[in-house]
Amino acid sequence: MMKNIWLMLALATALVVLPACESETTPTDPVETKPVAPTALMATSLDADKIALKWTIADDTARKGYVITVKNMTTNQSNDMTVADEASTNMSISGLTEGVVYSFTVRAINVTVESDPSPTIMWSPAKRFVTNLKLYETESEQGSGIQLPSTAGLTVAAGDKWDICLDTRDESFDIGSPTVSSYTDSTGTKFIKGGLPARVTLLGKVWGNVASLDEVYESVDLTSETLEESLYNFNAQNTAGAPFAFVVKTESGNFAKVLVKAVGGKLLQGTAPDRFVELEVSYQSGADVPYAVTAKQDGPKWKKVNNSVIGEKKAQ
Repeated sequence: MMKNIWLMLALATALVVLPACESETTPTDPVETKPVAPTALMATSLDADKIALKWTIADDTARKGYVITVKNMTTNQSNDMTVADEASTNMSISGLTEGVVYSFTVRAINVTVESDPSPTIMWSPAKRFVTNLKLYETESEQGSGIQLPSTAGLTVAAGDKWDICLDTRDESFDIGSPTVSSYTDSTGTKFIKGGLPARVTLLGKVWGNVASLDEVYESVDLTSETLEESLYNFNAQNTAGAPFAFVVKTESGNFAKVLVKAVGGKLLQGTAPDRFVELEVSYQSGADVPYAVTAKQDGPKWKKVNNSVIGEKKAQ
């Protein structure tokens, strides 16, 4: 009897000491999905220390934001900026230096995982001039020329300083290079009145129907289309037209974008003989720096508007 009691106690002890076996699993961190890279990176200059970028995004739920890499091509120093808004497709970058070229690349991020980089664009900021830039019609005594970036309203007596001019002789409304205007002789080298030498100014790409230079983004440099001495005619747009912008390269090698503004659907403002056009100018003070220096971008590019948009170049 005693032997059976000891056997039962031993079995009970064994049941207490030996717990049932259970399987254990080690938790693992979730694998983040790699987001799709932004495409079609473009830029525009907002001022001497600021540019704006914009890009195209895919329908991608993995994207939580962006990292923008800004590299100073003079010092080779790089900085990363984080954009927390996953739906954003643009960003302004400030604290830059006019005349210095920077490269910009955008990556989408998903917590710790980054996408492949976007195409890289290299850009330089340019100072913006928006007030008191008026060119008056040919018959006005207020002045029909401008020395870029901001000395507007120069008369023929200062014609040797003109970079672009407004030419309204015979009610043909033209803006552009003094050398092919009615102010200069048949050779285009000097002014008919006063005999002053004329500056050689080249005009290039045109953007139609833009209300501000803030809307003029590019992915290629401003020499991507032919630069030539020319005038742009806006007869058809004078009373029912939209503003337009064009590229200028001055004789000294400075690049600019010039916007011809429209007010109330008209480009030519005021009353005769002091009608005028009003301009907005983005000007690069460093010579031979055409804003964008290189492009590695396969996305859409701005196309030169056809003649039906802003009219024809004046015959030379």
